[in-house]
Amino acid sequence: MWTWHARPPWAGADVVDMSISLFGNIEGQLDAFADAIREQAVRPAARQAALVVYEEAKIRAPEYKGPPKQGIKPGQLKAAIYHAFSPESSNDNVKVYRVGWNHAKAPHGHWMEFGNARHPAHPFIRPAFDGTIVWALDRGRERAGEVIREIIAGTKT
Repeated sequence: MWTWHARPPWAGADVVDMSISLFGNIEGQLDAFADAIREQAVRPAARQAALVVYEEAKIRAPEYKGPPKQGIKPGQLKAAIYHAFSPESSNDNVKVYRVGWNHAKAPHGHWMEFGNARHPAHPFIRPAFDGTIVWALDRGRERAGEVIREIIAGTKT
């Protein structure tokens, strides 16, 4: 029996501490472990990071406060912000979530984010990303560590 203790270089202090006992087909066991991480940890980690940006975008989204206008209501843009898994941009190793606004529910979102000839921009998606990316990545790593610990303990299926 050989026991290996490792802390992955991407993990912060005390995020992941694993002990693996290797018997028999060591290469097969490591491949199975890597497959389990790829299949069970990457997507939840990406989702958790996207949630941080999503919440910040909802906070930063401007709210219409002017006189009543056809098709624009207070809170309409905030309610149209979403986060969603993007299977077309994802693969076995990379999982992508998109954070944006539903253009059908808030067609004025583009004008708010980028401005136009008559109105200055009031960006909310880009600053949400820029302002939270470090925290979002940290939260994604934390979630990956949680799932990896579940895999090691045998409680994640």
